[in-house]
Amino acid sequence: MASSTPEHGTIAQVLQGNGYSTYQLGKWHQTPDDEATDLGPFDRWPSGKGFDHNYGFLGGATDPIQTRSGGRQSTHQTRWKTFEYIAC
Repeated sequence: MASSTPEHGTIAQVLQGNGYSTYQLGKWHQTPDDEATDLGPFDRWPSGKGFDHNYGFLGGATDPIQTRSGGRQSTHQTRWKTFEYIAC
């Protein structure tokens, strides 16, 4: 897999370095399947790319419509998590 990190970091890393809080929401296509485990490595996870918070899926092939959490479609929960984060 080719590196997707620009020479000076991702936009999240640049923003984080300038005092901004960063939040990744939704699908994350940057973590290879063999690294998406509880043991990592975590350098290609959202937290390793400059995101302070993450609410979403590591697997790019995840279908958010079919994924249910607490009996609700994940798209509805994602929308509300976004509102909560922006409002805080």
